[in-house]
Amino acid sequence: MSTESLDNDKNDTVLNKIFSLSNITPSLIKKEISLNPFNNKSYIKKLKPKTIIDLNKEKSDKHLILEKIERKESISSFEEFLLYKNVKGIKSDRLRAIKKLLKPNPKKIILPQNLISQTPLDYNESIQGNFDEYIYDDLPDDYKPTDLNNNDYIDIENTFSKIKGTIIFTHGYRGSTLRMKDTKERIWIPLKETILDKKSETENPDDNQGGFKRVLSNGSLNLLPLPNNATKQKLLLSPNKPLMEKDDDVMATSILKNIGPIDIMSNLIEKVKKCNKEVHVLEFAYDWRQCLDLSAVELEEFILNNCNINEANRNDIHIVAHSMGGLIAHKVMTLHPMWFKGVVYVGCPSFVSNILGPLRFGDSILYNKKILTPEVSFSFRSSFYFLPQKVKPEGNQKYGRKGSTSSYVFVNDEDFNIKYDLDFFDPKTWIDYKLSPCLSENLRETEFKDIDFEYSVEEHYEYLKKILPLANDFLNSLEYNSNKKTKYPPLAVLYGNNIPTTKGCRMPNEDAIKGSDWDDYFYGRGDGVISEKWLLPEHRGFRKVGKFSSKEGHVSLLNDIEGIARCFDYIINEWNNNKH
Repeated sequence: MSTESLDNDKNDTVLNKIFSLSNITPSLIKKEISLNPFNNKSYIKKLKPKTIIDLNKEKSDKHLILEKIERKESISSFEEFLLYKNVKGIKSDRLRAIKKLLKPNPKKIILPQNLISQTPLDYNESIQGNFDEYIYDDLPDDYKPTDLNNNDYIDIENTFSKIKGTIIFTHGYRGSTLRMKDTKERIWIPLKETILDKKSETENPDDNQGGFKRVLSNGSLNLLPLPNNATKQKLLLSPNKPLMEKDDDVMATSILKNIGPIDIMSNLIEKVKKCNKEVHVLEFAYDWRQCLDLSAVELEEFILNNCNINEANRNDIHIVAHSMGGLIAHKVMTLHPMWFKGVVYVGCPSFVSNILGPLRFGDSILYNKKILTPEVSFSFRSSFYFLPQKVKPEGNQKYGRKGSTSSYVFVNDEDFNIKYDLDFFDPKTWIDYKLSPCLSENLRETEFKDIDFEYSVEEHYEYLKKILPLANDFLNSLEYNSNKKTKYPPLAVLYGNNIPTTKGCRMPNEDAIKGSDWDDYFYGRGDGVISEKWLLPEHRGFRKVGKFSSKEGHVSLLNDIEGIARCFDYIINEWNNNKH
């Protein structure tokens, strides 16, 4: 959900582009970041002139904030802003996953395979370091966030072997392969499965390892447009189509467990199966373009069709949900808490400010900018479930976010305390601030004159008026209900907390939001996509949660098998201690 591009004219630094998806090219994969994040000389050169007293005060303030973090105390949004205010950019989460793949791991070379899982040493953290891939021009030299929750050794195999019943794995936004029902043509996959894989084509549409791969006549891989240009028409959902009606022409065939050699959750699933021959493992794939209300209904049906549900008693069903899948799983859990023995939320957002970018500017996938146009992204019903909900004054809980942190996305570039807290669930806001060319003839005729829009401004506005209240009601339904306190299963969270994460952008004034200059960001702690302050289920009022941090980025969180094991260990211990 966040994109980065390469500044070839300056220093090959990968900078964050506002609110979009990763645009990874072969040239990006080959680039290495040479800038030392703790280079004081570089830091001093880039600072605006300040007195020594000012500099010392800044360092002192930051150390106080860091000490609070070390003591596991929460920090305010303003303190977070101070901590990250001079971060210049972050690398693509997917690019980070690729670089990690290409780096040799001495642990795997030196140690026998049977000792790897029993070794508490983490190569990436203890040898490589956490911050060698990011730009921190204004953090203290000794700053290195501590993985506060994951210090104790855990026996992964033993933990997984204790799980009884069923585990359902489900994916997030754009996390399943979509195909045409009649031709089986693949119309979506976030990145070509063939980035580094030259396997021949297969006719099996459910073969996640293969798929219909394209290899050029010279034997090299086709890294250019993913599917053909007609794909845009197939991905595009009509604004005139009923919101709770399925797209009968398209089906989700499988979870995207890996992108070529880049693992998403394949190793995790195989590890669970290897450690526990008795557990029933299921994978729930869904059309991520549709309303989450519809996906939640499909998950309910999936569970009823594949599990022997006993409505009167607790059922042995566990669900591991990544990103947007957590919104869907959480919805079903709130409706049927007794169905579940435990829920593991993996980087699951309460909202994602970054979604505003694809809705305003569109997206690019590799070199192809014609597939995810602003109109296509706008047509995805699921996009609107990520929108920040405006926080209302006490006594007026229209948006259901009691005691929540603010949902501001835009702040003043000179004074952080001046916030432009827009109501993104008011259709008029979208018109007034030109948040999408789908709703503006002027934007279509100027910034997007090279794009052919399929539907009129009027059609899109009528669609917006219907999708916003539907998404808003869904989000409000995720709140904690004290009447179900004794029925809720143990909940565990795996989240990233040491990668700067875009929370919004600075503007000279409120009127500037209407323009296209959305590139002066402010950051917070998170996984590169999801801020740790905006995670499910805590952000919806659930306080009894086992929470475990990870060094992984958003895309690769399910690579943290140890972290997933800690989540299950917490759930198992909760039941053993008779706390549920």
